[in-house]
Amino acid sequence: MFSLKDQKVVVIGAGSGIGAAVATSSAAMGASVVLAGRTVEKLRRVQQTIGDTAQVAIEVVDVADEDSVSDLMDRIGQFDHLILTAKPAAPSAPLAELTRASIDPILGTKFLGAVYTLKHATRALRRGGSITLVSGVAGWRPGANATILSAVNGGLASLAMSAALDLAPSRVNVIAPGVVDTPTWAGMPEDRRTAFFAATAAKLPVGRIGRPEDIAQAAIFLMSNGYTTGTVIHVDGGALLV
Repeated sequence: MFSLKDQKVVVIGAGSGIGAAVATSSAAMGASVVLAGRTVEKLRRVQQTIGDTAQVAIEVVDVADEDSVSDLMDRIGQFDHLILTAKPAAPSAPLAELTRASIDPILGTKFLGAVYTLKHATRALRRGGSITLVSGVAGWRPGANATILSAVNGGLASLAMSAALDLAPSRVNVIAPGVVDTPTWAGMPEDRRTAFFAATAAKLPVGRIGRPEDIAQAAIFLMSNGYTTGTVIHVDGGALLV
């Protein structure tokens, strides 16, 4: 059975949702885990949930800031696996109405953040280790008013394929989740969110929306499988089929 004992796993965006689930699963499999993100209070709550503070470290980082990412890699030293889950709110507006102010946060955090992470992780990632980027179904099933989100998610797949060659024999992959019940949706009024989740679940072959643990399982697979690189795993409940 696969174990992460004696391995170090870095999770960026670990303060909630998918990142917290990946960190929790990694610790349960014996890894020492670095919880990284912008808000230390959220990271501390996840650390307390995991329970073994000797096994779980906290680091503050802003992936949209290249110097911050570089400093993080210097502080944490060598590691075996990194999962980047950071996800800012994406602008929801027709293309003609998009502004630079609405575009910059998702470009800076989700796309440039991935570029900076891959660039600076090269000096800390142990040979044969892995980096996993979290994208999203919109990169393959675009929707109205989601131009930038779709472009960024699709761009992460191309970025990972190129990086898999540059970083070989270390591995770079992408997970593309569908709709997952995370705090990402907290800004939506509860009644609308409940209706949206129900409508989405009714359309999917699996009959439900995703849970953070579903994505964590995929992340564990990509850490464990040394023969998988430069690929995208779709964990979307069958959204690409309907």
